[in-house]
Parts: sequence; structure tokens; C-alpha cells
Amino acid sequence: MGRPVLSAATTFVLRPIKSISEAEANVVSIRQLILSLASLGVKLYQQEHVREAVVTAGQVDVLSGPGENYLLEFTVHEGTTLTVEEERGDWWRVRLWGDLEGWAQKAGLRGI
Repeated sequence: MGRPVLSAATTFVLRPIKSISEAEANVVSIRQLILSLASLGVKLYQQEHVREAVVTAGQVDVLSGPGENYLLEFTVHEGTTLTVEEERGDWWRVRLWGDLEGWAQKAGLRGI
């Protein structure tokens, strides 16, 4: 016996895709709602708890504590964006790129 040969006269039958049931549609809608609510929750949390600041002075020293007598940890330059972790008087505890953290005077920064 030989193999079947397809010719130009061969026709293909396309079957419609099985439509989803109402229950399946509801599951999809509920998943989308949950994802939307989770996304909204993250956005609201960030607006309330995650603040950022940009360096507006030429450079700002970031110190180990909220005062001028603490050790210099690192220096940031104008235009650098920092995450603000805490506020104490005229000082913000800031984070840069995960591990770099310290205190900077608010005078050289602007909240964004």
C-alpha cells in the first residue's frame, strides 16, 4: 500500500473553535478583576509608602545618621533619584540602588 497523496483537489474542513461556556467566561472575568485589584493595591501602597526625591543641589552628602556629625557614607549628584525611607526633622533617610542607604538634608533634595 502506498502513502496517501495530497493533491490540489484535497479540501480541508475547518471546525469552529468550541465556544467557552458562561462559567468559563465568569472565571476569566474574576481572574481579570483580581489582577486589576492587586495592581491597584500595589499602586496605592506605593503612593502612600514609597516616596522618591531628586537631588537638586550640585551634590549632597549622604551620612550615616540624621545630623552633620555623622560619618559620610556616599555623595550623590544633581539629578539622582533616591527612595525616601524615613523623615526626621530636616533629614530624609534615603536609599540608592538597594544597598546604599543613609541620611541626607532635605535642603538639597526635592520630593517627587
